[in-house]
Amino acid sequence: MASYVVGHKIPDSDSIVGAIALAYLKNQIGETVIASRLGEPSPETQFILDKFGFDAPILKTSYAGEGVYIV
Repeated sequence: MASYVVGHKIPDSDSIVGAIALAYLKNQIGETVIASRLGEPSPETQFILDKFGFDAPILKTSYAGEGVYIV
């Protein structure tokens, strides 16, 4: 079963990029982890994602009963 990595409720660049980075690292060492977010990315964060060719993490608002990493 996959775990999720998520930042705070109003995601800024740090929480979005941190979630992507930790999910990547965990997947590289053999743990299935999915980057997620609790809200919409700011325009600045969306610019960063677009600039470097990344999609925003999935929007997920409930993590009850699931494995979670918080960045």
